[in-house]
Amino acid sequence: MVDTSALCLLSPDTRATVLLCANGGREASKVVKPLKPVEYDLLYHWLHANAMQPKDLLGSTETTLHGNGDPPIAVDRLLTLLDRDIALASSMERWTANGLWIVSRHDPWYPRRLAQRLGRTTPPLLYGIGNPDLLSSGGLAIVGSRDADERALDFTRGVAQAAAAQALTIVSGGARGIDSGVMNAAQERGGTVVGILADNLTKAATAAKEQAALIDGRLVLVSTYDPDAPFSVGSAMGRNKYIYALAGWTLVVSTGLDAGGTWAGAQEGLKKGRHVFVRMEADVSTGNYKLMELGALAFPAKPWSRLRETLVAICDAYGMASETAPDVEPDDAIEQSQPQTAYDASLALLLSHLETPCDKHTLAERLELRPDQLQQWLIRARREGRIETVKGSKPVQYVVNQQRPLLIVREQPVEYPSEQLAGESSNVQT
Repeated sequence: MVDTSALCLLSPDTRATVLLCANGGREASKVVKPLKPVEYDLLYHWLHANAMQPKDLLGSTETTLHGNGDPPIAVDRLLTLLDRDIALASSMERWTANGLWIVSRHDPWYPRRLAQRLGRTTPPLLYGIGNPDLLSSGGLAIVGSRDADERALDFTRGVAQAAAAQALTIVSGGARGIDSGVMNAAQERGGTVVGILADNLTKAATAAKEQAALIDGRLVLVSTYDPDAPFSVGSAMGRNKYIYALAGWTLVVSTGLDAGGTWAGAQEGLKKGRHVFVRMEADVSTGNYKLMELGALAFPAKPWSRLRETLVAICDAYGMASETAPDVEPDDAIEQSQPQTAYDASLALLLSHLETPCDKHTLAERLELRPDQLQQWLIRARREGRIETVKGSKPVQYVVNQQRPLLIVREQPVEYPSEQLAGESSNVQT
C-alpha cells in the first residue's frame, strides 16, 4: 500500500493546492494537466466568492461543486486532480526525504511580495530547501549571460562580496556564468543567498558544496517547477519574473541584444516597473546600452561600501519608490482572545523550551512530537522572528530571539474598573 503520509503533513489548504497544481512526475500528471497559475487564481477567486477555501474542495463530489454555481474549471478535471493522493505520494516522499519543503500561497511564510507583484500569475506552490525567511528579505538580484567574459565575472564577484559584507541578500538564478558566480562569491563571504532554479531542485539540494550554507541558514533554493524537472528554455525564461519580483533591485551585468533569457527578463522587469540597474563600463555589450535607453539605471561605480544606501538614493533621485526594509510582518506583539490553531496554542510552550539553544530532534523528544511535525512549527516561528538559529551549530540549534516580542495568547482580556485603573496603573505589570 502506498504511503500518503507526506501529503497529510501539509496544511489542508496546501494539500489541496498540491493536488490541483503539482506535476509530481509522469504518473501524477499524465491523465489530466494540473492547473496553471492563472487557472488556479480563477478558481481561488471563485472559492472566495462562495465563502470557501481550497481545503473545502477535499472530498468534493460533482454535486457539491455544482451546488455553488459552476466553477471556472471543468468539474471533472477538478475531481480527477483532487483524487491524485496515491499518484503524488512517491514524489512527495522522495522530495521530503531530500529535505525539500513545499509552501502554498495560503501558508503564512509564503513571500507576500510575490502575490503583491505578480497578481494573477502568482505561483500557487513553491518548492524549496533551506531558510525560507530569506525569501522575504528583498536584496539585490544579479543576472547576466551564461557566457560572460572575465571582466564581467570579476565585476560580478566584487558586487556580490560587497553586498554580502553589508548583509544585503543576493538573489540569482543558479545558471552557469554570472548566476552561479554571484552566488558562490556571496557564500564565500558569508552572505545570504536566494537561488531561483528552473530545473532539478532535488539535485541542487543534495549537492555537497551547498550543504554548509543550507545548514547555517544562509541559503535557500526554490523553484516553481517540479523538483525533478529537467532543464527547458521555457522554464528558464519563466523563472525570470520570480527573480525580479523577490528582489528590491536587479543588476544586469551583461546581456545580448534582442535575444536570450537575460534580455527578455530585463525587458519584462522594466515593463513591470522593477528597479533595474545595468553595468556600464568600457566594452559592455550593445544590449547593456539598449537597456539604458529603455529606462534602466546605471549601476554605481566603486567603492560599494554603502551599497544599499546608494541604490536607495539613486532610486529616490529618479522618483522611484525604493525598498529599504525586508518584506516581513510588523514587529508588534500579536494578541488573540483564543488560540486559532495548534501552533498558536503550543507556541508559548515551544518558546519556553528554547530559552536555551536546542536542536530539532532533542526538542521533538521533549515535546513528544515527530521531527517532521515540529519542523513546520520551527519554520513558521523563524518566519515570524520568534526564534533564530545559533550560527555555526551542528546539528542546527534554535533559540528564542530576544529582540522580538513574544506572541501573547490570553483566554480573556483583563478588565479593570476605570477608578481602580486610574489609581493603580503605576503598579500594573505588563
